[in-house]
Amino acid sequence: MEKRLVSLVILLSITLLFVSMPVVSAQTYSGFSKFTDSIRLFFSSGDNKANLALDIREKEVNSAISNLEAGDTKNAEKNLNSASEKLKIVQILASPDISADVKENIDGVENKIRETKGDYELLDNYLSEEEKTKLSMDISEKVFSYCDELAMQDYALMQKDEKCKSYAWMENKIKQRLNEEQENSKGEIETQVQACMNNPKECNCDNIKLLSEKTKCEEYKSLAIKCEFQNDNSACEKIKMFNLQVSEREKYEKEIIEKYLPAECSEAGVRDGAECKRLILTLSQPKTECIENGEYVGEEKCREKLVNQRNVVKECVVDGKLVDPEQCRNIVKEGNKPTGKEWELMSGECKERGVYDPVACDEIVNLPRSCKDAGYYTKKECEAMILNQNLPKECVDAGALTPEACEKLKLPSDCQGAYSREECEKIKIEQKFPDECKIAGEFDPAKCAVIMIGDQSLVVTAGAEMEYLVRQGLTFEEIPSVCMNEKNFIRSMDCDAELAKKGIVLPPPSDTSNIPKECMINGVSVSPLECQNKLEKNIIIDTTPKECQNADVTNSEECGKFIEEKRIEEGIGINMPPECVGISIEECKKVMEEKGIKVEKIEQVQRVEKVEKVQKMCKEGEVCEEETGYEEVTLPRECIEMGVSDVKDCKIIAGRINEERIKNGEKITLDEDGKVEYMHPEQIEKIIEDSRKTAQEIKPNLEIAEGVKQEIKDLEINMNQIEERREREISGGNVGGNNVVQEQNEINNELSSGDSSGKNNEISGGSESSGSSEGNFVEGGGSESSEGDSAGGDSGITGAVIGSGNKESFLGRFFKRIFG
Repeated sequence: MEKRLVSLVILLSITLLFVSMPVVSAQTYSGFSKFTDSIRLFFSSGDNKANLALDIREKEVNSAISNLEAGDTKNAEKNLNSASEKLKIVQILASPDISADVKENIDGVENKIRETKGDYELLDNYLSEEEKTKLSMDISEKVFSYCDELAMQDYALMQKDEKCKSYAWMENKIKQRLNEEQENSKGEIETQVQACMNNPKECNCDNIKLLSEKTKCEEYKSLAIKCEFQNDNSACEKIKMFNLQVSEREKYEKEIIEKYLPAECSEAGVRDGAECKRLILTLSQPKTECIENGEYVGEEKCREKLVNQRNVVKECVVDGKLVDPEQCRNIVKEGNKPTGKEWELMSGECKERGVYDPVACDEIVNLPRSCKDAGYYTKKECEAMILNQNLPKECVDAGALTPEACEKLKLPSDCQGAYSREECEKIKIEQKFPDECKIAGEFDPAKCAVIMIGDQSLVVTAGAEMEYLVRQGLTFEEIPSVCMNEKNFIRSMDCDAELAKKGIVLPPPSDTSNIPKECMINGVSVSPLECQNKLEKNIIIDTTPKECQNADVTNSEECGKFIEEKRIEEGIGINMPPECVGISIEECKKVMEEKGIKVEKIEQVQRVEKVEKVQKMCKEGEVCEEETGYEEVTLPRECIEMGVSDVKDCKIIAGRINEERIKNGEKITLDEDGKVEYMHPEQIEKIIEDSRKTAQEIKPNLEIAEGVKQEIKDLEINMNQIEERREREISGGNVGGNNVVQEQNEINNELSSGDSSGKNNEISGGSESSGSSEGNFVEGGGSESSEGDSAGGDSGITGAVIGSGNKESFLGRFFKRIFG
């Protein structure tokens, strides 16, 4: 036992000494250098082992070149055999982390071989192993991408897949990726929850790759919307773990209300936007503010909820309960009533009408002439009159007094589920898609075209072009470049013409009954790519309005937004008839003209006279006159949609719309660019329900993984072609002695099992028996070789193989003595 322990210590000491020695690149690879490299290779693992094998193979190649130049073909062949074995180690062990470095290294060695003076057939034949190694790096990268995508969709499915068991590094690397993706998902979920609280239409979970985390994201998304837009306390509790910033919605809403103050607030002396909203909520107590778990809580609980959440005017709360709305209005008015001289100077007309606020009183004095002529002398009465004059009659009669509510009311009957014209436009576009795509729920023209082609391939079977060409005796290198897009085969008319020159004709499908008519010309099918392009173009023409086609906007949702903006610019606003949805702007104008509806284009920026006159500067003795000053006023979108260009009328209308929005429960939203929009409560509830439904229905989507799997298959075809070409060269007598290229699987199990635990567990016999002689320090060549100092061959220890001859080598006897 002691002898064994001492021997082991001596061996480890020698090994550490060798390991500490620097790697020196030499033109000839000596036996001592081979020994030290072999020891280092034996005790290395993973990418370190692959990198070391790559370095050793480069030394072997350098030595082979030196031997060839010296006329020593036999030892050059041994060098190249050894180099090939080292490349097999690289092919099996190198992970995608080092694949770029491996390929760069291979490029360097290939260039060195090609630049070698002299025509050496051995080197030319050896290059195929370098080519295979480079291709194996592409395959390992693709296999990792495939397994990574499977793991994101279904980890258990990945574990069962044979391809994902083929590399020792795969399991740890996939676990590392999953941990990274979980961390990334946490941040992305928080980002989307924050986005939901600004605009429910802007947040989505599509960027989350990990399926389990995507499900959580959809659940949190619905909770965030319920918390922010429905004041649902239970939902707020469930998302409080997120570090969320206060939404900017309320700040924007406050500013908008203050800019266009409703008469209800100004006549009560309330000028602060937030307080104004509380007053309107106190007086109207809308159901939309009293939702819990998607249900209205009832009148009594609604009042309690408003009080508890401080969404009411505090002066109107007595003993914890809200007073009557009219009593509340009087309390607020009296509380803001001026005193002293300010009261004495107030207009008697305002006092008679119960308007005690000086600013509101000024507004009454300066009401538009149209209101006074109609007998309306308060801002509230004037608001109602001007709003009713500028909204379609059906909207006024239905009480739909905001642009959003009116727009929804006027939508055509076949736009069920839409809440705006742009949403209806999206539905109209999607209604025109082919039935096959509607059934599949696919409304992207390009993807729809693929569905239209169907499972019936226009060549042989899906993805079979490469196999067909191989069966015809064509190698990968011989495939015309016009037929290839990187590693992928793309059929076209030009490709067919080039293949015809080689005497190869890809057969048409035997059954053309399932091929779309657009893809048949004179009874002959066009190429798959051409067919897809034709179908995509026709789908766009048949479904998408011309305005969107001309702007290259083919997404149905984006087209809906785009065409709505163009309508507003052209003066087609809230008075647009339902027939205009789904047709072009010019066609819509004709429809409106036939119906006697006026189309009036309103400029958003209006130049108006200032209230205060500007005193003109003049010289002494001159008679000065006051100049009229002008200012530019930007009209809000609401006025442009309603065709109101008068600034005074616009301000009054906007104030009334703000009040109606609060009473209706319409919520302000912000997009990424700070654009303000409003959403109806039903629209918000639909998004919440859709998120809940999506979370329940999320299933693995293997489409991407299957695409990568096909790419792997193509690369494997390329690898087989290299093998077949090499076998033909060998059978033709191009290489003598040992075979440079051997089946990779010969060492696959040995390396994988040995390296999976970090180190090889034993020193095994290798494949290189030739060139050994008793007495050599390193088998296959060395300082005592009869072939000279430049003798090559495999090293004594490779970490995977050990050369063994017919007789026991010195190294074998050495280890036998050490380990008894």
